[in-house]
Parts: sequence; C-alpha cells; structure tokens
Amino acid sequence: MTPDVKRRLHFWYGICLAVLTVIVGILFISQAADIYYSGEGYSRELVIERCTAIAAPFWIWIAAIVAGGIIWMIYPAEKKKLKRLPDARGDVERFYKLAAKQSDKEGFDEAAKAVARERKVRRIVWISCMAICLICAGVGLYYLFNLPEYPSDPNEAVLRLVRTTLICVIVAFIACCGATVFDTISAKKILPKARLMLALAGKSTNSQGESQKNDFTCKVLSITKVILIILSAVGIILTIYVSFYVDQKIYEDNNSLLIFNNVILPFVPIIFLLFASSDLEDMKQFTHIKTINIISLTAKIMLVVFAIVYIIIGVLNGGMADVLGKAINICTECIGLG
Repeated sequence: MTPDVKRRLHFWYGICLAVLTVIVGILFISQAADIYYSGEGYSRELVIERCTAIAAPFWIWIAAIVAGGIIWMIYPAEKKKLKRLPDARGDVERFYKLAAKQSDKEGFDEAAKAVARERKVRRIVWISCMAICLICAGVGLYYLFNLPEYPSDPNEAVLRLVRTTLICVIVAFIACCGATVFDTISAKKILPKARLMLALAGKSTNSQGESQKNDFTCKVLSITKVILIILSAVGIILTIYVSFYVDQKIYEDNNSLLIFNNVILPFVPIIFLLFASSDLEDMKQFTHIKTINIISLTAKIMLVVFAIVYIIIGVLNGGMADVLGKAINICTECIGLG
C-alpha cells in the first residue's frame, strides 16, 4: 500500500470513528433523558432495558475501535520528525559549555561577563525557588504528621488536611512558575551574548572538567534515585504490615492513625517512585546515563508491582467491596446508571 493510500485510509477511518462516537453518545444521552422525563423513576431493570435497545450501535462502535487497532498494526502511520521547539535556556547552556572561556577578540570579555552574570542570577533564583519549595514541603509534612492535632470527625480531619497542605502546594507552584518565567526571559535576553562568545572564541578544548562534572552529577542522581527506591520499598513493607498485622480496631477511635494509614502511608512511596522513575533525555551525553536509566527502569517496574500489591491489599482487606458498594449506591440512587 502506498503512503498516500495509507494516509487516506487512516483519515477516513478517523472520520467514521468520530461519527460513530457522536452517534453512540447521543443515543446514551437520549435514553437517559427519556427515562428522566418519563417519570417512571430509575431502576436497574429499566436501565438494562434501555441500554439493550442501543446495544447494536454500541457493539458496532466497539468493533470499529478494534478494527482501528488492527489497521494501525497492519498499516502503521508514518513517523513524522517533530520540529525542535525553541529552548533558549538549553541553547545558552550548550553555547556556554562549547565556547572557550578565553579570547583576545574584541567584545568577548563583555559577552562572557554578561553571560556569567546572568547565569549566576538565574542560579540564585532557582536556589530561592528550591528553598521556598522545601519550606512549603516542611510545613505540609508538619501538618500531615502532626497526628494528635487531627479533629475527631473524619470529614473535618480531611478538610483540615486539604486546607493546610493546599496552601503550601499553591505557594510552591507559584514559586516554580515564577522561576520558570524568569529563567526563560533571562535566557532569551542573554542568548545573543552566548552565541557571540562561541563565534568569537570557538569551541573549547578542555573537556576533562566538564566530564568530571558530568560524572559527579550522574553519581548524585544515581544515589538519590536509589535512596528514593529504598524508601519506597520500606513504605510498601510498612503498608503491608499495617494492613495485615495491626489490629484494625485501634482505628475506630483514632482518626489520625486512620488517615495516616489510608492516605499518607500508601501514597508517599508512590510519589518517591515517580521521582525516581523520571527519565533524563536531555542528559544523553553523560558518561553514566545508562546506569541512571537502568535505575529509572527499576523504579518503573517497582511502581507497577506496587500498584498490583495495593490492588491485592484492597481486595483482601475488604476495600474493594466497600468501594463497589458505594459505587452501586451512587449509580442506582443518584444518576440511575447502575
């Protein structure tokens, strides 16, 4: 099949699937509206009857989705090279690292001083942003782990938890956004000076210092990721121990321990693993990048394993049955789709 015919096949399949999706959505909405305005009230039997009436187009829609997957497997779409997005910060750092740091040509010293000064200011801004985030994290963790101060009412305890930690999250988010905007504007302003440095001085021949810095950075990142993985493993072990070997009656009169066990303890390992599993595509030139990527892959595998373990814990301790019961009650009593 020629590329032109393949593109047309994909295009018309997308049009047909979009039309089918709209039709199926309209049918579902019309059935729900008809039940509502008929005045008969929602019931499981009535919902089943109305859904059965539109079963044929629904299964045709499902078959179309499956057919689309088969089409894409047999006639995959052409891989398009995406245009490189402008990245002033990355360009400045790359030009500064490539350029020699000494030159007798006129204008080099002024450009080098301007770039060094701007990089220093940007570094200070990011350090300040990091300090604000750490302070917000400390305040948030203080409220999270200050269990004796939790109200006795579970709903009030959750609301208090949200109120206190949400402020910290908002402040940290604003600080990161402000630092990012300043960093982008600063990089765009200094980018011509960095290009001038590289044009006047040429490429640097001293790559040993940069290699040492890269090795040190890789070691720090590797150690940090390993520590996060270890802490995550400890967290999941504690979760399993608390779920199966601690008497659940102690939570009946202690809502703070209940929130700690059901909210804080399960999610902290996941957050650690998300940080540890992040890839470093912009650091491919580093010497030990393969080691870091192996550690990241290990964290991703552990993330999947932890998800499966959490599902099993929920099934065994009755959590799945509780959620299913609540979902059934909400659907049948509220929106009538159960």
